[in-house]
Amino acid sequence: MSSAGKIAVVTGATGALGSEMAVLLAGKGYDVVLVARNGEKARQVAARIEQEGGRAEVKTGDFADLESSKRLAAELAERFPAIDVLVNNAAVFSGERKVTKDGLELMFATNHLGPFLVTNSFIGSLQAAAPARIVSISAPTTTKLDFDDLQSEKDYGPYRAFGASKMCNLLTTFRLSRRLDSNQVTANVVHPGLIKSELMSDTPAILGGLLKAISRRPEAAAVTPVWVASDPHLAGVSGAFFQRKEDRKARPVQPGRVGSRPPLASERRTRPLRLSYLTLGFQDRVSAATPSSRASLCGLAMM
Repeated sequence: MSSAGKIAVVTGATGALGSEMAVLLAGKGYDVVLVARNGEKARQVAARIEQEGGRAEVKTGDFADLESSKRLAAELAERFPAIDVLVNNAAVFSGERKVTKDGLELMFATNHLGPFLVTNSFIGSLQAAAPARIVSISAPTTTKLDFDDLQSEKDYGPYRAFGASKMCNLLTTFRLSRRLDSNQVTANVVHPGLIKSELMSDTPAILGGLLKAISRRPEAAAVTPVWVASDPHLAGVSGAFFQRKEDRKARPVQPGRVGSRPPLASERRTRPLRLSYLTLGFQDRVSAATPSSRASLCGLAMM
């Protein structure tokens, strides 16, 4: 795949939503980079895109593994000096607490830390392609972050832990929107609604069946995030939370309406920020940084 055209990177590209977004973006003329843990499944999505006349390339990586995330970020930054669209879609849900090889709770690592690392590594490539867009797939969670137990070691609840990871998505994306020049790179959140997928397959059977019964088809759910990623009428719109394209006359919901903003009141609240900071390889600067500067760098400061 040539890097001469517009490049869209889609993480979680083998999932129900990710694959449909990739197909739609390819249909709009983007060369799509499919990022997934399972290379074989990703190649099947790539074959579908190519059969429809699009172009796709597969890159494997596991966001639950920080070394894998770093390697992926380095490979993509070298392969594509300019990236026009980054869609952060990779996510997992686990009914029981699982720990990664880095000692992190699985959903926190996969849904937040891995995407955080990759997104920050791509800032230069996104700016090189300006105007570029970051689209984070999340949900309107109101989960309050427990800064004393962000890894859910003391009290694990799967829905609370998942909600906390989604809150981190919201806060980091909105912080990015404030940090970046919206004329160069925009950062927005999209809630595609409940989707018929395998994401929540680890829920009890009755609840899982109910969720699937009221969920949308992934091809329908993919329309809004692709619209946010590509529509020229949204140029310069940043720091917004979008729901269905057809809702609210397609007007963004501002971030203050979708979740609480945790105060930065004390040093103890910077522990999880240090985790994000360390993933970028700045261990030697953590101890010297003030609580507010750590938070600013990690995207969890007050907006």
